Amino acid sequence: MSGTSELFLSAMRGALLGFAVAAPIGPTGLLCVQRTITGGIGPGLATGYGAATTHSVYASIAAAGLGAVAQVLVGWHMLLQLCAGMFLLYMSLTAARLTPSLDTALQRRMPSGRAYLTGLVWTLGNPMTLVGFLTLTPGILGAGVPSWKTLALVSAGVLLGSAAWWTTLTLATNHLRKRLNGRGLRYVNLVFSSGLLIFALSLFARALRV
Repeated sequence: MSGTSELFLSAMRGALLGFAVAAPIGPTGLLCVQRTITGGIGPGLATGYGAATTHSVYASIAAAGLGAVAQVLVGWHMLLQLCAGMFLLYMSLTAARLTPSLDTALQRRMPSGRAYLTGLVWTLGNPMTLVGFLTLTPGILGAGVPSWKTLALVSAGVLLGSAAWWTTLTLATNHLRKRLNGRGLRYVNLVFSSGLLIFALSLFARALRV
């Protein structure tokens, strides 16, 4: 296999890895959906792309075999989970108070920069994200430490693969959003806000080993 083909394959594997880690619906997915329901495409995409940026960073750590860095991050899992739980608790309570509307003049739209930052920080603070990459990376990318050029392409591929999932999820949610009336939007918002609350409580329980 030529060098160009090998590099292209590395990028495609990275995209597969990014999509595989992002696709399972967890708290980040709920947050992305909830923000799309209440604010439209912009906040939803920004939240997902923040998570995709973190996915790219964690994939690089896993692929480069930086076990010491990963060990330190995972070693702080209790504190990270408590912080992540408090963040999700705050977001769930804040989201539950919002009244979604299809009228753009009435929407309480979160600035895209803030949405991106919270998606980035939340995913960085979730140790299970790194664990997911440490688990899946060897199977998808193979054993051994890749070259820096390969590592850069894997990281870019993960970013694109993860972003592709968040784009799909946001657009699908926005399509559903347009088919609901005001009452339906409020109901869906409460459902996803409750989901965030459940994830927050599960993080507290896991951190405290309840």
